[in-house]
Amino acid sequence: MTHSQPRIAIIGAGPSGLYAAEGLRRHGWQDVTVFERQARVGGMALTRYYEPGDGRRIPYDMGSLQPSSSRQLVRLIEELGLHFGVDLGEGHRVGQPIRLRLYNERQRKYVADFVSHPHTGQPWSKQLVFLRDIARLAPWVFRMRKLAKPGFSHGLPPKFLRMSVSEWMDACDFKLIRPLLLAQASGVACGGQHEHAASERSMVQALKDLVFALKPPRVYGKGLYHPVREGYQEVLIRLAKRLNVVTHANITAIRRDSAGVHLTCNGQSHHFDRLIIACPPNSLAPVMDADAHERALYHMARCNRPTWRVAFLARGIPEPAAGYLFTDQAEYADAPPSLSLFACNALVEGSGKDALRLYGGLVGHGSVEGIEVALDNAANRLKNVFGAHDIQWIDKVFWPQFNTHIGIEDVARGAYDQFEQLQGRNATYYTGEYLSGNSHGKTLEYSWELVRRHFAKAPAPSATPAWQHGFGTRAGS
Repeated sequence: MTHSQPRIAIIGAGPSGLYAAEGLRRHGWQDVTVFERQARVGGMALTRYYEPGDGRRIPYDMGSLQPSSSRQLVRLIEELGLHFGVDLGEGHRVGQPIRLRLYNERQRKYVADFVSHPHTGQPWSKQLVFLRDIARLAPWVFRMRKLAKPGFSHGLPPKFLRMSVSEWMDACDFKLIRPLLLAQASGVACGGQHEHAASERSMVQALKDLVFALKPPRVYGKGLYHPVREGYQEVLIRLAKRLNVVTHANITAIRRDSAGVHLTCNGQSHHFDRLIIACPPNSLAPVMDADAHERALYHMARCNRPTWRVAFLARGIPEPAAGYLFTDQAEYADAPPSLSLFACNALVEGSGKDALRLYGGLVGHGSVEGIEVALDNAANRLKNVFGAHDIQWIDKVFWPQFNTHIGIEDVARGAYDQFEQLQGRNATYYTGEYLSGNSHGKTLEYSWELVRRHFAKAPAPSATPAWQHGFGTRAGS
């Protein structure tokens, strides 16, 4: 008598879904199918290429990036044959990290500069004030060290869950590190838009970002950034080649009962034993047999910050091996929409300060309308601050759901614990950045921990996995 392994469906071939599928593969599960509605894998990781006419194809990211640090993610990237550090030319060592410079345009100064001051971002004259800030921050990092683990359900006291980022920083009265924390909590995670009271993040979410930024092997807390040379989507493209991924998947019904999960995709019905939802679950609510409790939880994963990812050419910007963050976009509610961060991708032509280079960045403008005004503001910022010239915008992508997360009121009501209690109910499991925290490092660790906790080592199959018979269009086919 032959039998096959239980069949597992994963909806979403973004980072969360592909990391979950890879985690299952490493635990011995073979009958796993990942469904993706788009024609490509990667979700909000999107890499495109600029061709300068000399035969090169220069990758640049137009979606989410790799940070923060995770040993598992670093090992996976290296295992896939990819590399850290872009080639900036002109004697810059390939593979060296990019150092961050935080600039406040209203104050017309760098509030942190890890190019000039590699260890703290601050000159020696300010080290006593810096150490005072660190002394105030250290007890919080120690108290919240459990946030170095996947997820947020660690029994945190309600008073912490209800504390907003701004309330926490006001209570600590940070001086020098406040801009760095603001840029991390808002500028990077939310596209550079100011934290409005109606949608401000919980302090625990910001502290999780900080704790992960301090983790080895890539200690981003030292003002470093390690981009993937081939572009971050390539990580997921190569990962998908070892998995079973069905693209162009139009799922029109999901029904769950004691017999398992019944899924209708592209007009065909399929049966699975377990289901992992690796996309914002509210997007599946119209086609899913979710009950009132599930729908209420799904609705909590809807807090997101629309933003633009842009790419441009320019001459005259100093320090190619630096990444620039503008703290006013995170700090001031009346800051006009403009460039919130950018970094160099490659040397295109020429040499010296006036060499033509390719840059990628974020523009904190949360609407599909009015982007041209925001780009004009960004160009003026590049000219006024750096003396840049010959600026040419070559690409822009609007992300309406950039960095999905759970709002502070729902966090205070115990949303994370409620989602954990929902894991496994109706043979359904959940993963995604709204549960793990933003960035691929946290997403990978949460997805792999989900597999470790809920999917024991797979039984050895004695029949051909059902996915080998085909569902439709395979990724890469």
